[in-house]
Amino acid sequence: MPARRNQLAELVSKVIERGLPADEVPILVSSLNLEIIPLTQEQAELTGILRQTTRHLGLSLGDRACLALAKTLGGMAITADRPWQRSTLASPSSASARIRTDTA
Repeated sequence: MPARRNQLAELVSKVIERGLPADEVPILVSSLNLEIIPLTQEQAELTGILRQTTRHLGLSLGDRACLALAKTLGGMAITADRPWQRSTLASPSSASARIRTDTA
């Protein structure tokens, strides 16, 4: 599964916040089989462009970068953040990122 370093950092922050011991982080990360990829210029531009259309949702830079990655790769963004469902990128009428909201 493709991801960027900032997304990995956010994931690690959340699992530590929820009580995972720091020495178990490498085990968790390796079990996810993540492919860490750099942010392309196209993805960076889209991340910035998404600020205007997602401002009302309170999406962070990391959130928007994740959506841009999913859109440019034709993939799916998976999140537990419900505001993402209201993103215009989730609209089936556009060439959009697919968003799946999971609850943890």
